Amino acid sequence: MINDDAKDDRSIRAEEDYRNAIHDEEPLVSILRVHLSVEYFLDRIIAIYLVRGDKFLKNNNRISHALKISLVDSFGCVDPQLINAITKLNEIRNQCAHKKNRKITFDDVEYIGRTLGKKYDEDKRRYENTVNTMINVVLGEIHVWLAATVSNLEDHIASRDR
Repeated sequence: MINDDAKDDRSIRAEEDYRNAIHDEEPLVSILRVHLSVEYFLDRIIAIYLVRGDKFLKNNNRISHALKISLVDSFGCVDPQLINAITKLNEIRNQCAHKKNRKITFDDVEYIGRTLGKKYDEDKRRYENTVNTMINVVLGEIHVWLAATVSNLEDHIASRDR
């Protein structure tokens, strides 16, 4: 997991942008927003790792989110703990998409949050233990961690190409 000392300016801005965007947002809306953000980051990783990743994504615009997660996982560039977190997020998002009036529960928060390990335990002690608060904290952790991962990958590619 990324620690606060390792965050660069882009990661800090990503965290601030995320927190501003979801302030007082309904849990389901937050899940949908972060799910879209995760997909954007997965697409960026695929574009980096495949020789013609841009062409692959353009020609396969119906590729499932789960398959993108699996493909990115196969590259070995994203921490398995983070892959687990975004997989769980995708499962909850799919349940919401296929079950009318599905509400986000604290069990859902726990299901996703436990993938973050000790960080989640710290967050539970630090923040109000409500569904709204904790889902946004957990989603924020996922969003920022993935944003930092992509930023680091892009920096690595840029420095390699110099």
